[in-house]
Amino acid sequence: MTKQYNLIELLTCNVVMGVVVLCCVVGFCLLSYKHNNVPIKTIETIQPTIQSIDYKVYIDMDKIAMIESSNNPKAYNKYSKAVGLYQITPICLADYNQYHNIKYNTNDLYDERVNTDVAYWYMNVRIPQLLKHYKQKDTVNNRLIAYNAGIKYVIKGLKLPTETINYISKYNIDTI
Repeated sequence: MTKQYNLIELLTCNVVMGVVVLCCVVGFCLLSYKHNNVPIKTIETIQPTIQSIDYKVYIDMDKIAMIESSNNPKAYNKYSKAVGLYQITPICLADYNQYHNIKYNTNDLYDERVNTDVAYWYMNVRIPQLLKHYKQKDTVNNRLIAYNAGIKYVIKGLKLPTETINYISKYNIDTI
C-alpha cells in the first residue's frame, strides 16, 4: 500500500528538514571535540561537511517516536535507562551534551523539545558522521541499526538482535 502525500505534508517536511540542517550548522559551529576518535567539525571545516550531507537518506522521526515509545513523552526503559519520545540513552545524551557544550540531565529528556532535539541530532548528524568515519554506507537501515542497537553492529557486521530486526520491520511498514 503506497501512502499518498498532499502538498502541505511535503512542504512541512521540507521546512522541517531545513530547520534540521540549520540546527546542524549552528551545532557544528559551537565547538570541536572527539568521541571515539571521530572529530566533530569546527567552523573552519563546516562547508565540506554541509556539502557531504546525503539528503537522499530520510528518516521519518514520527515513526521512530511511535516505535520507541508509542509517542509517550514520559516513557522510561529501566533496562537501558532510555527516556522520552525517542528513548534517548545516557550515552547518547552525554555525546549530545559534549558536542553542544550543554548540561542536560536525564530529567530534561522528559521535555519533548529537548528529547526531539537530541534524537534529530543523533539520527541525522551524529550517526552519519560515525558511518562516514568508519567507511560505512549512509542508508536508512544503517541509521536504524546504529540508533537501535549501536554503531558497532554496522561497523563489525555483527548478527542483529531480534529487537533490531523487529525495529527495522516496524519502521518499514507504511502505517504503524
